[in-house]
Amino acid sequence: MTTTPIFTGIDLQNNQATIVKLRTDSGRSEVVTWETVEVINLTDYLIEYSNAHIALPDRLINIHTVNMTYPHGVDITSAVAFEIRESILCDSDEYLIDVISGKDHNHHVGLIIRRQQLEDFLLQEYDLSHKDIQQLRFSSRLVAQVRGWLDFCHSTNGEFVAYLDISDRYISVALVYHCSIVDLFVLPFQLSKTISTDEISHILPELKTLLDFHLASLFDSGINLPLISVVISGGNLSDAVIAIIAEELDITVERPKMNLGYFNQTEKPTQAHTSSILSALGLASFSACLSDSGNVS
Repeated sequence: MTTTPIFTGIDLQNNQATIVKLRTDSGRSEVVTWETVEVINLTDYLIEYSNAHIALPDRLINIHTVNMTYPHGVDITSAVAFEIRESILCDSDEYLIDVISGKDHNHHVGLIIRRQQLEDFLLQEYDLSHKDIQQLRFSSRLVAQVRGWLDFCHSTNGEFVAYLDISDRYISVALVYHCSIVDLFVLPFQLSKTISTDEISHILPELKTLLDFHLASLFDSGINLPLISVVISGGNLSDAVIAIIAEELDITVERPKMNLGYFNQTEKPTQAHTSSILSALGLASFSACLSDSGNVS
């Protein structure tokens, strides 16, 4: 009898870990368990999850875009990764590179982090050594969260949406076109733990300027639609703060709405858990896809 594999995603924030175990069977995904726990000694704790997929803060990751149309049959992910490696002045082996390829357009996004920077972060924040992290996989927290939103939330109308996450006390933004991320950026300053209406009012002009700049940069790739809506998660955001964002950006703003049908075998999450669970869900889902394609054991 064949055992259905379980895939694990872990969202780390400070000394807490949100862990999701996902089962996929005949194309149907189901959350087996999820929990948020205090992590005292992460080295010992991760022994159980030695093949887990872990989210990294977006502020650690550099973004590189490639605008190029590739012939039919070319492995776009490998081709874009090659272009990025060619553009790196230092030894490209010193970097980890992930690619989000645009399947139906010529705009592709590369995520780059220096290996030493990753190891320094994990050592300082979680006391993990080089040896400890060899079996782990890593991804951008925002990319994981968007994946979780696309796969496990009720759909948002519109083919062009901005997804904002404020979980790490930074505002990370993904532009999502036809369910594919076409751009990412992070606002370069840290926010308060609980964001007030005054603080968000002070930040919004900077956000709007960066958003307009990144939208304009997509014109040459043929992506020239107006944003339909903004999805926002994370942080202790009051309804008043959400209303100010909607008014300043002059757009519909909503929170992700988890499809609780995936949680039939476990406790249903509340809105407060949505951000961390979506990141961990996205990572577990990504691992499942890699397994289906034969890229992981």
